[in-house]
Amino acid sequence: MGSRWWTSVAAIRKLIGAFLRPLLPQPTMADLVGLAAHELLENALKYSVGTESQVRCRVFVQRDRVCLRVQNQAHPAVIVLLQEV
Repeated sequence: MGSRWWTSVAAIRKLIGAFLRPLLPQPTMADLVGLAAHELLENALKYSVGTESQVRCRVFVQRDRVCLRVQNQAHPAVIVLLQEV
């Protein structure tokens, strides 16, 4: 992955925190979700098939919980390793 994608991860973390802060009872919760998104996005980029594959990040508040979903297209060998772990 090129460096532009890695800098985007930090920007997305900040965006998620800013989006969630007014929606959650404790502002620090928004920062924790942003941190989780940051880690998941880094892994998704690291293990993606290639620089042109899509990585998706969705975050939404659903009643009393925050849902965070990160998707990528990974190498088959990485999928097998993940399943073993």
